[in-house]
Amino acid sequence: MKRYVAVLLCLVMLFLTACGADSPVTDQTTLASTITTSTIEQTVENTETTTVDQNTTTETAGRPSSSLTSKKSTTTATTTTITTTGTAITTQPTLVKPSGEMRAAWVSYIELNTVFRGCSTAEKAKAAIDGILDTMEEFKLNTLFFHVRANSDAYYSSAYFKPAASVSKLISAGFDPLGYAVEAAHKRGIALHAWVNPYRAGMNTAYLIDGIPTITDSSKRYYYVPSSTAAQQLILNGVRELVNNYAIDGIQYDDYFYPSDVLDATTVYGYESADYEAYQKNGGMLSIADWRRAAVDTLIAGTHTITKAKNRIFGVSPAINAENTYEKLYANPKKWMAESGYIDYICPQIYTGFEHSGSPFDKMTDAWLSYPRHSSVKLYVGIATYKAGLLSDTWAGNGKTEWASNTDILKRSVLYLRSKNVSGMAFYSYSYLKPDQVSGLSSTNDVSVALREIENLRDVL
Repeated sequence: MKRYVAVLLCLVMLFLTACGADSPVTDQTTLASTITTSTIEQTVENTETTTVDQNTTTETAGRPSSSLTSKKSTTTATTTTITTTGTAITTQPTLVKPSGEMRAAWVSYIELNTVFRGCSTAEKAKAAIDGILDTMEEFKLNTLFFHVRANSDAYYSSAYFKPAASVSKLISAGFDPLGYAVEAAHKRGIALHAWVNPYRAGMNTAYLIDGIPTITDSSKRYYYVPSSTAAQQLILNGVRELVNNYAIDGIQYDDYFYPSDVLDATTVYGYESADYEAYQKNGGMLSIADWRRAAVDTLIAGTHTITKAKNRIFGVSPAINAENTYEKLYANPKKWMAESGYIDYICPQIYTGFEHSGSPFDKMTDAWLSYPRHSSVKLYVGIATYKAGLLSDTWAGNGKTEWASNTDILKRSVLYLRSKNVSGMAFYSYSYLKPDQVSGLSSTNDVSVALREIENLRDVL
Protein backbone atom coordinates (compact mmCIF):
# COMPACT_ATOMS: atom_id res chain seq x y z
CA MET A 1 0.00 0.00 0.00
CA LYS A 2 1.01 3.56 -0.57
CA ARG A 3 -0.32 4.60 2.80
CA TYR A 4 2.70 4.16 5.07
CA VAL A 5 5.56 3.09 2.82
CA ALA A 6 7.11 6.41 2.00
CA VAL A 7 7.09 7.50 5.63
CA LEU A 8 8.71 4.29 6.83
CA LEU A 9 11.48 4.58 4.27
CA CYS A 10 12.37 8.17 5.28
CA LEU A 11 11.79 9.63 1.88
CA VAL A 12 13.96 12.71 1.43
CA MET A 13 15.08 13.08 -2.16
CA LEU A 14 18.25 14.58 -3.51
CA PHE A 15 16.24 16.56 -6.01
CA LEU A 16 15.65 18.98 -3.14
CA THR A 17 18.87 20.58 -4.33
CA ALA A 18 17.07 21.74 -7.45
CA CYS A 19 15.38 24.25 -5.16
CA GLY A 20 18.47 25.51 -3.43
CA ALA A 21 19.32 25.48 0.25
CA ASP A 22 17.00 28.40 1.03
CA SER A 23 14.71 26.76 0.13
CA PRO A 24 -24.78 4.74 -12.10
CA VAL A 25 -25.18 3.63 -8.68
CA THR A 26 -27.24 0.41 -8.55
CA ASP A 27 -30.62 0.62 -6.83
CA GLN A 28 -30.28 4.19 -5.67
CA THR A 29 -33.70 4.04 -4.06
CA THR A 30 -32.30 1.69 -1.43
CA LEU A 31 -29.94 4.31 -0.05
CA ALA A 32 -30.63 6.59 2.85
CA SER A 33 -32.63 9.69 2.09
CA THR A 34 -29.38 11.62 2.45
CA ILE A 35 -27.74 9.63 -0.33
CA THR A 36 -30.47 9.44 -2.94
CA THR A 37 -30.13 9.65 -6.69
CA SER A 38 -31.73 13.06 -6.69
CA THR A 39 -29.19 14.27 -4.14
CA ILE A 40 -26.27 13.14 -6.25
CA GLU A 41 -27.73 14.49 -9.47
CA GLN A 42 -28.16 17.81 -7.74
CA THR A 43 -24.64 17.69 -6.39
CA VAL A 44 -22.98 16.62 -9.62
CA GLU A 45 -24.72 18.11 -12.57
CA ASN A 46 -27.34 20.26 -11.06
CA THR A 47 -26.71 23.34 -13.03
CA GLU A 48 -25.43 25.37 -10.15
CA THR A 49 -23.40 28.51 -10.61
CA THR A 50 -21.25 28.87 -7.51
CA THR A 51 -18.99 31.76 -6.71
CA VAL A 52 -16.87 32.14 -3.62
CA ASP A 53 -17.36 35.14 -1.43
CA GLN A 54 -13.78 35.34 -0.15
CA ASN A 55 -14.72 37.95 2.43
CA THR A 56 -16.99 35.55 4.31
CA THR A 57 -14.35 32.85 4.81
CA THR A 58 -13.13 32.99 8.40
CA GLU A 59 -11.03 30.93 10.77
CA THR A 60 -12.74 29.35 13.77
CA ALA A 61 -10.71 27.67 16.51
CA GLY A 62 -7.89 27.04 14.09
CA ARG A 63 -10.19 25.38 11.55
CA PRO A 64 -11.39 26.81 8.25
CA SER A 65 -15.07 27.53 7.98
CA SER A 66 -16.90 25.12 5.72
CA SER A 67 -16.65 26.19 2.11
CA LEU A 68 -20.10 24.71 1.71
CA THR A 69 -21.49 27.44 3.95
CA SER A 70 -19.20 30.30 2.95
CA LYS A 71 -20.43 30.60 -0.63
CA LYS A 72 -23.12 32.59 -2.33
CA SER A 73 -25.07 30.34 -4.68
CA THR A 74 -27.57 30.89 -7.45
CA THR A 75 -29.34 28.29 -9.53
CA THR A 76 -29.69 28.45 -13.28
CA ALA A 77 -30.96 25.96 -15.82
CA THR A 78 -28.11 25.68 -18.22
CA THR A 79 -24.60 25.64 -16.81
CA THR A 80 -22.27 24.34 -14.15
CA THR A 81 -19.20 26.43 -13.42
CA ILE A 82 -17.07 27.22 -10.43
CA THR A 83 -14.98 30.29 -10.02
CA THR A 84 -12.14 29.58 -7.63
CA THR A 85 -9.07 31.48 -6.65
CA GLY A 86 -7.59 30.06 -9.83
CA THR A 87 -8.73 30.75 -13.38
CA ALA A 88 -11.69 28.80 -14.74
CA ILE A 89 -11.18 27.17 -18.14
CA THR A 90 -13.74 28.59 -20.56
CA THR A 91 -12.91 26.41 -23.58
CA GLN A 92 -12.20 22.71 -23.94
CA PRO A 93 -8.53 22.28 -22.99
CA THR A 94 -6.06 20.28 -25.04
CA LEU A 95 -5.64 16.95 -23.25
CA VAL A 96 -2.96 14.30 -23.49
CA LYS A 97 -4.03 10.69 -23.96
CA PRO A 98 -0.96 8.53 -24.60
CA SER A 99 -1.52 5.80 -27.14
CA GLY A 100 -0.59 2.21 -26.39
CA GLU A 101 0.69 1.09 -23.01
CA MET A 102 0.29 3.42 -20.06
CA ARG A 103 3.54 3.81 -18.10
CA ALA A 104 2.96 5.98 -15.04
CA ALA A 105 4.61 7.08 -11.84
CA TRP A 106 3.02 8.32 -8.64
CA VAL A 107 4.47 11.48 -7.11
CA SER A 108 3.22 11.51 -3.53
CA TYR A 109 2.50 14.40 -1.23
CA ILE A 110 5.51 13.39 0.86
CA GLU A 111 7.71 13.82 -2.20
CA LEU A 112 6.02 17.11 -3.04
CA ASN A 113 6.55 18.35 0.51
CA THR A 114 10.23 17.57 0.21
CA VAL A 115 10.41 19.41 -3.10
CA PHE A 116 8.41 22.50 -2.29
CA ARG A 117 9.59 23.18 1.25
CA GLY A 118 12.96 23.96 -0.22
CA CYS A 119 11.56 26.29 -2.87
CA SER A 120 11.32 29.92 -1.87
CA THR A 121 10.47 31.20 -5.34
CA ALA A 122 8.29 30.19 -8.26
CA GLU A 123 11.36 29.71 -10.44
CA LYS A 124 12.82 27.20 -8.00
CA ALA A 125 9.51 25.38 -7.78
CA LYS A 126 9.31 25.21 -11.57
CA ALA A 127 12.83 23.80 -11.71
CA ALA A 128 11.89 21.11 -9.21
CA ILE A 129 8.83 20.09 -11.23
CA ASP A 130 10.92 20.09 -14.40
CA GLY A 131 13.35 17.75 -12.65
CA ILE A 132 10.55 15.27 -11.96
CA LEU A 133 9.52 15.38 -15.59
CA ASP A 134 13.13 14.97 -16.75
CA THR A 135 13.28 11.67 -14.88
CA MET A 136 9.95 10.57 -16.31
CA GLU A 137 11.21 11.22 -19.82
CA GLU A 138 14.43 9.38 -19.02
CA PHE A 139 12.42 6.28 -18.10
CA LYS A 140 10.00 6.70 -21.02
CA LEU A 141 7.01 7.22 -18.73
CA ASN A 142 3.96 8.85 -20.27
CA THR A 143 1.63 9.52 -17.33
CA LEU A 144 2.12 11.36 -14.04
CA PHE A 145 -0.14 10.73 -11.04
CA PHE A 146 0.32 14.03 -9.20
CA HIS A 147 -0.88 14.18 -5.60
CA VAL A 148 -3.17 17.18 -5.41
CA ARG A 149 -5.07 16.39 -2.20
CA ALA A 150 -3.81 14.04 0.47
CA ASN A 151 -5.27 15.25 3.78
CA SER A 152 -8.09 17.71 3.14
CA ASP A 153 -5.46 20.10 1.81
CA ALA A 154 -4.54 21.21 -1.67
CA TYR A 155 -1.42 21.44 -3.82
CA TYR A 156 -3.27 23.84 -6.09
CA SER A 157 -5.37 26.97 -5.76
CA SER A 158 -8.64 25.73 -4.25
CA ALA A 159 -11.85 27.37 -3.13
CA TYR A 160 -12.62 24.46 -0.82
CA PHE A 161 -9.37 23.27 0.74
CA LYS A 162 -6.57 25.19 2.43
CA PRO A 163 -3.17 25.00 0.74
CA ALA A 164 -0.84 22.30 2.03
CA ALA A 165 1.77 23.83 4.31
CA SER A 166 4.64 23.22 1.91
CA VAL A 167 2.99 25.19 -0.91
CA SER A 168 1.05 27.80 1.03
CA LYS A 169 3.58 30.59 0.50
CA LEU A 170 4.05 29.71 -3.16
CA ILE A 171 0.30 29.82 -3.78
CA SER A 172 -0.07 33.07 -1.82
CA ALA A 173 2.63 34.55 -4.02
CA GLY A 174 0.70 33.57 -7.15
CA PHE A 175 2.40 30.30 -8.14
CA ASP A 176 0.10 27.33 -8.66
CA PRO A 177 2.05 24.02 -8.49
CA LEU A 178 -0.60 21.99 -10.28
CA GLY A 179 -1.11 24.59 -12.98
CA TYR A 180 2.57 24.62 -13.83
CA ALA A 181 2.89 20.82 -13.58
CA VAL A 182 0.08 20.34 -16.10
CA GLU A 183 1.56 22.87 -18.49
CA ALA A 184 5.07 21.43 -18.24
CA ALA A 185 3.91 17.82 -18.54
CA HIS A 186 1.81 18.53 -21.61
CA LYS A 187 4.73 20.24 -23.36
CA ARG A 188 6.52 16.89 -23.11
CA GLY A 189 3.52 14.83 -24.19
CA ILE A 190 3.05 13.47 -20.65
CA ALA A 191 -0.49 13.09 -19.30
CA LEU A 192 -1.20 14.29 -15.77
CA HIS A 193 -3.89 12.79 -13.55
CA ALA A 194 -4.77 14.56 -10.32
CA TRP A 195 -4.42 12.03 -7.50
CA VAL A 196 -6.92 12.58 -4.67
CA ASN A 197 -7.47 10.90 -1.31
CA PRO A 198 -11.19 11.66 -1.19
CA TYR A 199 -12.13 10.95 2.43
CA ARG A 200 -8.82 11.10 4.27
CA ALA A 201 -8.35 14.31 6.25
CA GLY A 202 -5.13 13.53 8.10
CA MET A 203 -4.14 14.33 11.68
CA ASN A 204 -3.99 18.13 11.61
CA THR A 205 -7.35 19.49 12.73
CA ALA A 206 -6.53 22.86 11.18
CA TYR A 207 -7.44 21.34 7.81
CA LEU A 208 -10.78 19.89 8.86
CA ILE A 209 -13.78 21.69 7.43
CA ASP A 210 -16.58 22.71 9.77
CA GLY A 211 -19.86 20.96 9.21
CA ILE A 212 -18.33 17.84 7.66
CA PRO A 213 -18.55 14.85 10.03
CA THR A 214 -15.44 12.77 10.59
CA ILE A 215 -14.28 9.35 11.80
CA THR A 216 -10.87 8.58 13.23
CA ASP A 217 -8.80 5.43 12.81
CA SER A 218 -6.66 3.79 15.49
CA SER A 219 -3.85 6.26 14.76
CA LYS A 220 -6.18 9.24 15.24
CA ARG A 221 -6.22 10.11 11.56
CA TYR A 222 -9.40 11.84 10.48
CA TYR A 223 -11.61 10.70 7.61
CA TYR A 224 -14.71 12.42 6.31
CA VAL A 225 -17.75 10.17 6.78
CA PRO A 226 -18.56 8.55 3.41
CA SER A 227 -22.30 8.37 4.11
CA SER A 228 -22.50 12.11 4.79
CA THR A 229 -24.13 14.12 2.02
CA ALA A 230 -22.09 17.15 3.08
CA ALA A 231 -18.87 15.14 2.76
CA GLN A 232 -19.88 13.87 -0.66
CA GLN A 233 -20.72 17.37 -1.84
CA LEU A 234 -17.39 18.69 -0.59
CA ILE A 235 -15.42 15.97 -2.37
CA LEU A 236 -17.38 16.31 -5.60
CA ASN A 237 -17.00 20.09 -5.53
CA GLY A 238 -13.27 19.57 -5.20
CA VAL A 239 -13.26 17.29 -8.23
CA ARG A 240 -15.38 19.73 -10.19
CA GLU A 241 -13.02 22.63 -9.58
CA LEU A 242 -10.09 20.48 -10.70
CA VAL A 243 -11.66 19.59 -14.04
CA ASN A 244 -13.09 23.08 -14.51
CA ASN A 245 -9.93 25.00 -13.73
CA TYR A 246 -7.07 22.78 -14.90
CA ALA A 247 -6.31 20.92 -18.11
CA ILE A 248 -5.67 17.74 -16.12
CA ASP A 249 -6.19 14.56 -18.10
CA GLY A 250 -7.82 12.58 -15.34
CA ILE A 251 -8.71 12.09 -11.68
CA GLN A 252 -7.50 9.17 -9.58
CA TYR A 253 -8.71 8.07 -6.13
CA ASP A 254 -6.37 6.15 -3.87
CA ASP A 255 -7.19 3.22 -1.57
CA TYR A 256 -8.56 5.24 1.36
CA PHE A 257 -12.29 4.73 1.84
CA TYR A 258 -13.64 3.93 5.29
CA PRO A 259 -10.79 3.49 7.81
CA SER A 260 -9.94 -0.19 7.90
CA ASP A 261 -9.40 -0.87 11.59
CA VAL A 262 -12.20 0.71 13.63
CA LEU A 263 -15.57 -0.27 12.16
CA ASP A 264 -17.61 -3.36 12.93
CA ALA A 265 -19.70 -4.66 10.05
CA THR A 266 -22.86 -4.98 12.18
CA THR A 267 -22.60 -1.95 14.47
CA VAL A 268 -24.30 1.35 13.72
CA TYR A 269 -22.16 4.21 15.04
CA GLY A 270 -23.33 7.58 16.22
CA TYR A 271 -22.11 9.53 13.21
CA GLU A 272 -24.26 7.39 10.88
CA SER A 273 -27.19 6.36 13.09
CA ALA A 274 -29.62 9.14 12.13
CA ASP A 275 -29.12 8.66 8.40
CA TYR A 276 -29.31 4.87 8.63
CA GLU A 277 -32.45 4.98 10.77
CA ALA A 278 -34.07 7.37 8.28
CA TYR A 279 -33.11 4.99 5.50
CA GLN A 280 -34.74 2.06 7.30
CA LYS A 281 -37.89 4.06 8.04
CA ASN A 282 -38.14 4.72 4.31
CA GLY A 283 -38.17 0.97 3.67
CA GLY A 284 -34.46 0.39 3.10
CA MET A 285 -33.37 -3.20 3.51
CA LEU A 286 -29.59 -3.05 3.18
CA SER A 287 -27.41 -4.07 6.09
CA ILE A 288 -25.29 -1.34 7.64
CA ALA A 289 -22.21 -2.74 5.84
CA ASP A 290 -23.94 -2.74 2.44
CA TRP A 291 -25.39 0.70 3.14
CA ARG A 292 -21.86 2.01 3.69
CA ARG A 293 -20.72 0.42 0.43
CA ALA A 294 -23.66 2.03 -1.36
CA ALA A 295 -22.53 5.42 -0.04
CA VAL A 296 -19.05 4.89 -1.50
CA ASP A 297 -20.63 3.69 -4.76
CA THR A 298 -22.54 6.97 -4.88
CA LEU A 299 -19.37 9.04 -4.64
CA ILE A 300 -17.60 6.95 -7.28
CA ALA A 301 -20.54 7.28 -9.69
CA GLY A 302 -20.82 11.01 -8.99
CA THR A 303 -17.14 11.52 -9.70
CA HIS A 304 -17.45 9.58 -12.95
CA THR A 305 -20.34 11.81 -14.01
CA ILE A 306 -18.29 14.96 -13.40
CA THR A 307 -15.21 13.69 -15.23
CA LYS A 308 -17.16 12.34 -18.20
CA ALA A 309 -18.91 15.68 -18.64
CA LYS A 310 -15.46 17.22 -19.15
CA ASN A 311 -14.03 14.38 -21.25
CA ARG A 312 -11.59 13.36 -18.51
CA ILE A 313 -10.55 9.94 -17.28
CA PHE A 314 -11.44 8.65 -13.81
CA GLY A 315 -9.81 5.70 -12.11
CA VAL A 316 -9.31 4.12 -8.71
CA SER A 317 -6.17 2.52 -7.30
CA PRO A 318 -7.32 0.02 -4.65
CA ALA A 319 -5.14 -2.13 -2.42
CA ILE A 320 -3.97 -5.53 -3.64
CA ASN A 321 -6.79 -7.59 -2.13
CA ALA A 322 -10.27 -6.79 -3.47
CA GLU A 323 -11.97 -8.90 -0.79
CA ASN A 324 -10.27 -7.02 2.04
CA THR A 325 -11.26 -3.72 0.44
CA TYR A 326 -14.85 -4.93 0.29
CA GLU A 327 -14.97 -6.30 3.83
CA LYS A 328 -12.87 -3.78 5.74
CA LEU A 329 -13.00 -0.52 3.77
CA TYR A 330 -16.63 -0.91 2.60
CA ALA A 331 -15.68 -0.26 -1.01
CA ASN A 332 -16.54 -2.49 -3.95
CA PRO A 333 -13.93 -2.30 -6.74
CA LYS A 334 -15.22 -5.50 -8.39
CA LYS A 335 -18.59 -3.83 -8.91
CA TRP A 336 -16.99 -0.68 -10.32
CA MET A 337 -15.02 -2.80 -12.78
CA ALA A 338 -17.98 -4.90 -13.88
CA GLU A 339 -20.56 -2.18 -14.45
CA SER A 340 -20.49 0.95 -16.57
CA GLY A 341 -20.83 4.37 -15.02
CA TYR A 342 -18.28 4.08 -12.23
CA ILE A 343 -14.69 4.16 -13.48
CA ASP A 344 -12.59 4.21 -16.64
CA TYR A 345 -9.74 2.21 -15.15
CA ILE A 346 -8.72 0.22 -12.11
CA CYS A 347 -5.11 0.13 -10.92
CA PRO A 348 -4.65 -2.33 -8.04
CA GLN A 349 -1.50 -1.91 -5.99
CA ILE A 350 0.21 -5.29 -6.48
CA TYR A 351 3.28 -4.40 -4.45
CA THR A 352 4.64 -7.93 -4.07
CA GLY A 353 7.31 -10.15 -5.56
CA PHE A 354 6.88 -13.52 -7.21
CA GLU A 355 7.89 -15.48 -4.09
CA HIS A 356 5.43 -13.82 -1.71
CA SER A 357 3.75 -16.67 0.20
CA GLY A 358 0.26 -15.22 0.32
CA SER A 359 0.00 -12.80 -2.60
CA PRO A 360 2.60 -13.44 -5.32
CA PHE A 361 2.66 -10.86 -8.10
CA ASP A 362 1.65 -13.21 -10.90
CA LYS A 363 -1.21 -14.85 -8.98
CA MET A 364 -2.62 -11.53 -7.81
CA THR A 365 -2.43 -10.13 -11.33
CA ASP A 366 -4.29 -13.22 -12.55
CA ALA A 367 -6.92 -12.68 -9.87
CA TRP A 368 -7.64 -9.13 -11.02
CA LEU A 369 -7.71 -10.31 -14.63
CA SER A 370 -10.28 -12.95 -13.68
CA TYR A 371 -12.81 -10.46 -12.28
CA PRO A 372 -15.59 -9.48 -14.68
CA ARG A 373 -14.67 -6.19 -16.33
CA HIS A 374 -16.84 -3.93 -18.48
CA SER A 375 -15.47 -3.24 -21.94
CA SER A 376 -15.06 0.45 -21.04
CA VAL A 377 -12.79 -0.27 -18.05
CA LYS A 378 -9.03 -0.73 -18.44
CA LEU A 379 -6.80 -2.64 -16.04
CA TYR A 380 -3.47 -1.17 -14.98
CA VAL A 381 -1.25 -2.57 -12.23
CA GLY A 382 0.72 -0.72 -9.57
CA ILE A 383 4.32 -1.95 -9.11
CA ALA A 384 6.54 -1.32 -6.07
CA THR A 385 9.75 0.42 -7.08
CA TYR A 386 10.24 1.27 -3.40
CA LYS A 387 10.90 -2.42 -2.67
CA ALA A 388 13.91 -2.71 -4.97
CA GLY A 389 16.70 -4.05 -2.75
CA LEU A 390 14.41 -4.28 0.30
CA LEU A 391 16.27 -6.24 2.96
CA SER A 392 13.19 -7.71 4.62
CA ASP A 393 9.69 -7.81 3.16
CA THR A 394 8.01 -8.39 6.52
CA TRP A 395 4.73 -9.99 5.49
CA ALA A 396 6.00 -11.95 2.50
CA GLY A 397 6.60 -15.29 4.24
CA ASN A 398 8.93 -17.38 2.11
CA GLY A 399 9.58 -14.32 -0.04
CA LYS A 400 10.86 -12.22 2.83
CA THR A 401 14.32 -11.73 1.31
CA GLU A 402 13.29 -11.93 -2.34
CA TRP A 403 13.88 -8.25 -3.06
CA ALA A 404 17.37 -8.32 -1.55
CA SER A 405 18.50 -11.38 -3.50
CA ASN A 406 17.11 -10.57 -6.95
CA THR A 407 17.71 -7.73 -9.36
CA ASP A 408 15.03 -8.38 -11.97
CA ILE A 409 11.71 -8.49 -10.08
CA LEU A 410 10.50 -5.20 -11.54
CA LYS A 411 11.56 -6.25 -15.05
CA ARG A 412 9.78 -9.60 -14.71
CA SER A 413 6.70 -7.81 -13.39
CA VAL A 414 6.51 -5.59 -16.47
CA LEU A 415 7.07 -8.53 -18.80
CA TYR A 416 4.40 -10.55 -17.01
CA LEU A 417 1.86 -7.77 -17.40
CA ARG A 418 2.65 -7.52 -21.09
CA SER A 419 2.31 -11.28 -21.51
CA LYS A 420 -1.21 -10.98 -20.11
CA ASN A 421 -2.10 -7.93 -22.26
CA VAL A 422 -2.60 -5.68 -19.23
CA SER A 423 -3.06 -2.12 -20.48
CA GLY A 424 -0.26 -0.59 -18.48
CA MET A 425 1.50 -0.11 -15.17
CA ALA A 426 2.28 2.53 -12.58
CA PHE A 427 5.34 2.73 -10.35
CA TYR A 428 5.24 3.67 -6.68
CA SER A 429 6.90 5.87 -6.44
CA TYR A 430 8.76 8.31 -8.64
CA SER A 431 11.75 8.93 -6.39
CA TYR A 432 12.71 5.25 -6.19
CA LEU A 433 13.58 5.30 -9.86
CA LYS A 434 16.77 6.93 -8.54
CA PRO A 435 17.38 4.84 -5.39
CA ASP A 436 20.85 6.25 -4.78
CA GLN A 437 19.22 9.67 -4.38
CA VAL A 438 16.72 8.64 -1.68
CA SER A 439 18.10 9.76 1.66
CA GLY A 440 18.07 7.08 4.35
CA LEU A 441 17.19 4.25 1.99
CA SER A 442 20.31 2.28 2.90
CA SER A 443 18.84 1.56 6.33
CA THR A 444 16.09 -0.55 4.80
CA ASN A 445 17.27 -1.46 1.28
CA ASP A 446 20.48 -2.66 -0.35
CA VAL A 447 21.01 0.32 -2.61
CA SER A 448 23.46 -1.50 -4.90
CA VAL A 449 20.84 -4.21 -5.53
CA ALA A 450 18.20 -1.52 -6.04
CA LEU A 451 20.33 0.23 -8.65
CA ARG A 452 20.76 -2.99 -10.63
CA GLU A 453 17.03 -3.66 -10.30
CA ILE A 454 16.22 -0.23 -11.73
CA GLU A 455 18.68 -0.64 -14.60
CA ASN A 456 17.00 -3.92 -15.53
CA LEU A 457 13.64 -2.19 -15.38
CA ARG A 458 14.92 0.58 -17.62
CA ASP A 459 15.83 -2.04 -20.24
CA VAL A 460 12.18 -3.04 -20.71
CA LEU A 461 10.74 0.46 -20.63
